[in-house]
Amino acid sequence: MKDTSTPKTARGHAERVVRFAQMFNVRDLGELRTSDGRRVRPGRIYRTDDPHLATDADAAALGALGITTVIDLRTPDEIEQRGTKRWDELGVRWISRPLWAEVPSIEHAHRYHDPKMTAELYGEMHEANLAAHAGLWRAFADAGTHCTAVHCASGRDRTGIVVALLLSLLDVGREDILEDYAMSARGMRRMLAYMEANFPPEVMASWNLDKEAMVLTPPEAIGHFLDWVQWRHGGIGGYAKEIGITDLVPVLQENLLEG
Repeated sequence: MKDTSTPKTARGHAERVVRFAQMFNVRDLGELRTSDGRRVRPGRIYRTDDPHLATDADAAALGALGITTVIDLRTPDEIEQRGTKRWDELGVRWISRPLWAEVPSIEHAHRYHDPKMTAELYGEMHEANLAAHAGLWRAFADAGTHCTAVHCASGRDRTGIVVALLLSLLDVGREDILEDYAMSARGMRRMLAYMEANFPPEVMASWNLDKEAMVLTPPEAIGHFLDWVQWRHGGIGGYAKEIGITDLVPVLQENLLEG
């Protein structure tokens, strides 16, 4: 993959992807439409994977996006292992908001082969640290009108959950939420290809990866998760009320939507 010093960001579904050499799952949430016809402001919020493998050119391109706040969903162990070097170099405001207490285990890999089981796993991730969710959304709200990035390790699961919830709070249509989630498949395939080309075979073998599971992001999985939110909380409004952020929803909409 060719490095570029300036990221190429286009406007609409797959064209929202920002291409890097060694970041694999980055896209702008801008242009997604709400039920009343508004849209998410372009260049306001990005979902990414962990930039610990980013090249110097990637880091320069990442800086060119204008990100000022980063919300990191990784566990403390992941942060200790991989660090925050690229974000530190960019001088951003880095905020740790773990969505899960433990590093995701390979024992869950089989659950990705069934979208309903994937959604059940996402429900467990969602519930695991529910008391901290208000702080998560406060961090988004406090970012104001500045450019924000949110990421976990691969940018698929924990980031996928948070983005699905965020877009629901913004009243983005379900079809667009599902499509955005499914877009991670290409990034996951790029990540797997990089690992196979650059990591020692014995390391790859020791991880015992389920390579098929690693790249699965069927839209039905996040759809079932949204159905679970409906069952568990009575919908996104019930979720906001339960965790005490109803006052933040109009703030998020004001900051992130235009039109």
